[in-house]
Amino acid sequence: MQVFPLGHAYTPNELKEKNIAYFLSIQNNISTPNSNETIYYVEITSQFPGQPQMLTIPENGSGFFMYPYWTFRFFSDAGPGNLTTYTIYVNGLLLHSGSFSFTTSYSVNMSFNMVNVSIVLQSSKGVQIWNYHMIPILHTTMANYYKAQYTEKPIYTLSQYLEWGAKILGATILILIGTYYTLIKTYIKRKSENVFNLMK
Repeated sequence: MQVFPLGHAYTPNELKEKNIAYFLSIQNNISTPNSNETIYYVEITSQFPGQPQMLTIPENGSGFFMYPYWTFRFFSDAGPGNLTTYTIYVNGLLLHSGSFSFTTSYSVNMSFNMVNVSIVLQSSKGVQIWNYHMIPILHTTMANYYKAQYTEKPIYTLSQYLEWGAKILGATILILIGTYYTLIKTYIKRKSENVFNLMK
């Protein structure tokens, strides 16, 4: 298995001939006769059931938390009559492919805990590849995840700290006074016993 060298964009036939997997590529590659002819764009969002919050991932991002329910949106300005083919790979395996003109979307439930995703958009005008590495999938809400990871520490006011300090100081003084009187009482008792013994 090989990795894409920097600065070279392979066609799908070259990828097949060289046995190069899409999900191992390390950059966004485009191969067109004129880069102004075709613009491809990919947008990925994710949701957790029953939650309004959505998590997204930037282009070719890695390490971003995502929810299990993904929606891929694909855009292409290859022009009328030029279909664009999209192919989605997850952890090196083909997930789905299809064709569209201008825009389309595809939704899927990611059951993995960690995914590597590659997306290939191709038309007669060229091919472009996106790679998303080491994406953790949250099977709970973001709030619950952080609540489990970080136990909240109680917050105290200055007056509470002063009150506790005064209580501790007071208790310490009482202990010292009690210890002092106990020692004095023991000393006096022993002294009186010594005097009594001498009188005998």
